[in-house]
Amino acid sequence: MKNNVKDDDMLMVIVGHKEKKEFETKLNEFLKENEDMLLKNHVFFRNSLQTVPHIINVVIPNLNEKIDEYNNDFDGQFLPVTPIVSKNSQNSFTINFTAQNKQVTYDFDEMYNKLVNFKDNYDLESDMAKELGLYDFVTSIEDELYTERDKAIDSLKEEYYR
Repeated sequence: MKNNVKDDDMLMVIVGHKEKKEFETKLNEFLKENEDMLLKNHVFFRNSLQTVPHIINVVIPNLNEKIDEYNNDFDGQFLPVTPIVSKNSQNSFTINFTAQNKQVTYDFDEMYNKLVNFKDNYDLESDMAKELGLYDFVTSIEDELYTERDKAIDSLKEEYYR
């Protein structure tokens, strides 16, 4: 079963190469400049920020492949994933998994603006909850999909052994 995201649409989702490099450079500068404070007060957030280039360059471009792999496993004995990816602007997109009732919007420009305007006198982690939410969601897609698969298999085993 193929998901309903076309390859061209997925390519449109990905930030242009030049913009990605600029974003990664700015992100790395922010991490270096604020390393002590992040290590002291925001370790989880720092770790999340460090994975953003991986999300941009590896996870998002391979999202369709992971979803197709999931949808084709075990002959569709459990709910297929059918994502809808919408491009909101040059640097913003939304992934909506209707079957799982999950939706994430990710905006690189907004994230960068929050980082640039960062002041140590507010709660960085709550201010950037959406960005952390994407980190949690995207980096756990495979785990969540396979957890659902495992539940379906366990259910089938229980029925078989009754």
